[in-house]
Amino acid sequence: MITQELRNKTEENHLRLEQSPILLPLSEGSLTRDNYIVILQHFYGFFQPLESALQAFAIHTHLPDFASRRKASLLSIDLKALLGSDYTTPTLSNSLPDIENISQAMGCLYVMEGSTLGGKMIYNRVQQHLGLDYTNGASFFYGYGSETGQKWKSFQQALISFSSTFHTDQDIITAANDTFTTFKKWLDTGQ
Repeated sequence: MITQELRNKTEENHLRLEQSPILLPLSEGSLTRDNYIVILQHFYGFFQPLESALQAFAIHTHLPDFASRRKASLLSIDLKALLGSDYTTPTLSNSLPDIENISQAMGCLYVMEGSTLGGKMIYNRVQQHLGLDYTNGASFFYGYGSETGQKWKSFQQALISFSSTFHTDQDIITAANDTFTTFKKWLDTGQ
């Protein structure tokens, strides 16, 4: 099944991404307001152009609620809440994963949608260390709130259906790995 194959074949790149120095304060318990802002800026810099690139594909035909899954605007809201009048639009990544067809778009979405699951853990840490919640700077990592598990399941079902219709699993897996590695490079170097 595509979901298990994706998990197995992207695990190494997923773990590398989580070890990015910019994200280490989250796992080490040393999160500060300043490094949290840097994390949000980098996430925005990657998610915003990636979400824009995905608009070129008819994803909604396979994932009807695709429009509600765009989250870069939440990053902007969080940054504005934290920075106030000091807010400026973060730098955007010029280097995105290769997305030339809908199969690659679905692989990219696997990473983006999967981030909402990890986001729940991050949200708890942000609440604990910084006292923020979805109303004042942590809406992105709040994800879909109580609907996060259901939204992940519905994405997986859409992915399984897509896979069984188009039989392009290798394109999906390659794109997911490319998304992980491109995102890590952006977090590590800003390129």
